[in-house]
Amino acid sequence: MREPDRTGGRPLDVQISRQSGPDALMSSPTHATLATFRMDLSREAEQREGLTRLIVPGVRSSPGFVTGCWTLDRATSESVVMITFDSIEAAEALANNVRANAPHQTAVGIELMSIRIVEVSASA
Repeated sequence: MREPDRTGGRPLDVQISRQSGPDALMSSPTHATLATFRMDLSREAEQREGLTRLIVPGVRSSPGFVTGCWTLDRATSESVVMITFDSIEAAEALANNVRANAPHQTAVGIELMSIRIVEVSASA
């Protein structure tokens, strides 16, 4: 695709690839934190507000963040969270932060059951 060069009227080559657009600067994930939480569903509204207002924006701004997914299994009252990063150091930093935040989690009816760092084999 060729567009005119606004500085001199000469054609300018424009390369468009799958990586164009808002995701162009997104890194490929190498590691992830995989956490499981037990949820007190009687406090779901409070938990969801904290998730959308504090947790997601905070995680999104973490160094090395690539993607995040928070799930809720109502049948087991468990939430499984996977957050991917562009380095093992970034994944470990988040895991340490989550562990250190356990008292705040407990205060809103959330119990950290497990958290670990895993390698990302592929993503789509």
